[in-house]
Amino acid sequence: MPVKSVKATSRSPEPAQDRTLIQYGSLGFAVHRTKYWDLVQIERDGFFHPTILAAHPFLKGYAAIRPVIFYGNAPTWLYGHLVGISPNAPWVACGDAVHGAVVVRSQNRRFPLGHIIPAKEILPHLPVKVHTPKRQADSPSTPSASSASSACRVVAVVGPPHSGKTVFLSALLGALREQLSASDLNQHTYFIGAAPDGEGKFSQRLRPKLAEVLRRKGIFTKDFAHAAASRLRALRDSKRLVVADLGGRIDDKQLPILSACTHVLIVSRDPSATAEWRGAADLLGLPVLCVVESVRRRARMVLSAEPLVCRIGPFERGAPMLPRIPAQLVNTLLGGLFPLEPRALSARRSAPQ
Repeated sequence: MPVKSVKATSRSPEPAQDRTLIQYGSLGFAVHRTKYWDLVQIERDGFFHPTILAAHPFLKGYAAIRPVIFYGNAPTWLYGHLVGISPNAPWVACGDAVHGAVVVRSQNRRFPLGHIIPAKEILPHLPVKVHTPKRQADSPSTPSASSASSACRVVAVVGPPHSGKTVFLSALLGALREQLSASDLNQHTYFIGAAPDGEGKFSQRLRPKLAEVLRRKGIFTKDFAHAAASRLRALRDSKRLVVADLGGRIDDKQLPILSACTHVLIVSRDPSATAEWRGAADLLGLPVLCVVESVRRRARMVLSAEPLVCRIGPFERGAPMLPRIPAQLVNTLLGGLFPLEPRALSARRSAPQ
């Protein structure tokens, strides 16, 4: 059946006042009891292994006898387990970064399978600190006009094929994990593949042969491009930083996706291709935050501050260690969108540039 959007209530509920925290090591749950349904927010600090399912009776003492929404950055196996331990709830919905939450189990005709609880109904109940980016002088890495004032920064990571974009994104995610609090990273940032032939950030953690088996190359059509652009625009309502992995070739199918972004970051092993991607960004009026020269030897250096150009390598899939991302690149990417943790401020002062 087609997916339909439905409001959770006939009127916007008041933000939840009743909040219970349940902690299991690096994994926690915050149960927000609203007037009409329960919102169980998944809070995590780093990675956790599937063996945690057998080690803990999750949500012990919490009985889902009201409608419940499970929301947060978590693996599919955890969402599946949480749905399975909620058989008595009138309906159960799982969080989705684009839509808000999708009903996956229901005993209520008003909320059949596939109905959507819009993000605007969920976000008021989350304990979100509003952080206003500091104004900075205009520069290529700190754009003025509408892109700088946007509440969400959507960064397109582009560059020619075989430049190591997938491995770069894994290294970048690790650098953000060091800089941001767990709640900011998991709740307010989002990495998305915006190309049908992308490998996904999971591939870096797999053996090369297994990653090759799991990889599925799709066809880059105009329908795919417009759908990807729509997803990027929808993410602006719930995220502060979205990092989009785009395809490696410049053509008319890429333009709708690029148009949905606010900034560009180029990862390239080929100087001539770098110039072409700069031209595409200029054509759409998108500031280039940084150019990363991808090299096969070990490197981590800043070649130029304005415009920001870094030389990093090697981006090899399956390597035991990822290259470290320079602090200037991370700071430019974040652009004052997040308040930094004390540990991040200390690391920023001491990290080699």
